[in-house]
Amino acid sequence: MSVIVAILQFKDLFTNKLDRDFFARCITGYKYRADLDGEKCIKNCFISMLNSSVIDVDKLDYLIRDSYMLLSSEKCTTLLT
Repeated sequence: MSVIVAILQFKDLFTNKLDRDFFARCITGYKYRADLDGEKCIKNCFISMLNSSVIDVDKLDYLIRDSYMLLSSEKCTTLLT
């Protein structure tokens, strides 16, 4: 479901079907066949990193967003000074 929502939300950013396919694969973790060209192998590396248990992309997103919101809030800025 999240793939469908994301593709509909960002449909204007995709220049072609291959970009949209790669975007969907990054979200779902569905890799390209291993016997394909070098570009697909590199894309598989990105897909693996985004869907691994080692790198928690959601947690990184939360940290970045929370840090931004904390530092942009007047109340928190006042507390820090």
